[in-house]
Amino acid sequence: MSDTTPRSGMPLLAAAQAQKHVTHNEALLQLDALGCARVLDRDLSSPPPSPSDGDAYLIAAAATGDWTGQDGRIAFCVDGAWRFYAPFAGLILYVFDEALFAVFDGAAWRDLVSLLDFQNLPMVGIGTSADAINRLAVKSDAVLFDHDGAGAQVKLDKAASGDTASLLYQTAYSGRAEIGLCGDDDFHFKVSPDGAAWADAIVIDGASGGVSLAEGLSLPSGSAANPSLAFAHGGWFDDGVAPGLSIGGAQQYLFRSTGLTIKVTGGGFAGNVLEGEGLTSTSQSAFSNTSGNNRFSFASAKGSIAAPEAVTTNFELMRLLAGGYGSTQFQYGARISAFCIDPAPSDSAMGSRWAFYAAPIGAVSPS
Repeated sequence: MSDTTPRSGMPLLAAAQAQKHVTHNEALLQLDALGCARVLDRDLSSPPPSPSDGDAYLIAAAATGDWTGQDGRIAFCVDGAWRFYAPFAGLILYVFDEALFAVFDGAAWRDLVSLLDFQNLPMVGIGTSADAINRLAVKSDAVLFDHDGAGAQVKLDKAASGDTASLLYQTAYSGRAEIGLCGDDDFHFKVSPDGAAWADAIVIDGASGGVSLAEGLSLPSGSAANPSLAFAHGGWFDDGVAPGLSIGGAQQYLFRSTGLTIKVTGGGFAGNVLEGEGLTSTSQSAFSNTSGNNRFSFASAKGSIAAPEAVTTNFELMRLLAGGYGSTQFQYGARISAFCIDPAPSDSAMGSRWAFYAAPIGAVSPS
């Protein structure tokens, strides 16, 4: 029979042994060092200058001083002297200064977390509690998905076309906006005032790539410095006073009318034919050159040109129609309108919204 325990090497009492307390106390000290093991540091190769009884260290490589030749062992201070214990496979200790657990695998020390299996976990909560629906829950000021190579992707998969794969934006856990594949394979931009009633603001057709905009699409007021809507070609909404549409070009087109209709047909611009009703040049020329400002502006009023009257809420300020010639006449297929939404329009306030209409099959009424 061996005189030590097979795993941790604690000394055993022998039959009729004299001074059994010496052997027994030695075993208790070893148990104190290895049982629920805790070390203060695992990076020291020389002993600290003033250790206290009970201090323990995992000795680093190339040990010196009183620790010479004890690399990889646990140094345990008792009565001002060092005792050394060899680790055994499966021994777990807590590294105090790093706040982590390490385990001895029989050859080397490894961080315990590296041995844990995180596959097929039922749920994970980081800073909060996960549940049966939100099986991954994170409570944090930010979440980073970094690349591990050339790029990174976040994938949302759904089982069938009629299911949903989306990003939901909430206020106080109540939905306010959603983007993604919502019930079909078209890409939706949805909004809600209360989390219950939802409206599609923009829908991109998954088959054709066509874009549908909600009737009454609103744009905030803008300026040259802070455009309300930027175009790829650099356009911005501002006619100098209130939101307008700026288009690159060499001329400025100004229209003042209570019932203006403009039709442009033909090929190149030089050959275009312009037909208009109600064109006037009383205070501003119908067409004028300017330097540095290229605009296409509409100014509408109730009443008449001679005696204009203030517009009212929901008055249509402007309408652009796009169409083509069928077999006997022109037919319209798209329309852009601007409406006054200001409850009290004045010389200094003219709140408005843009509305976009399109007919992929059929026609858009010009009326």
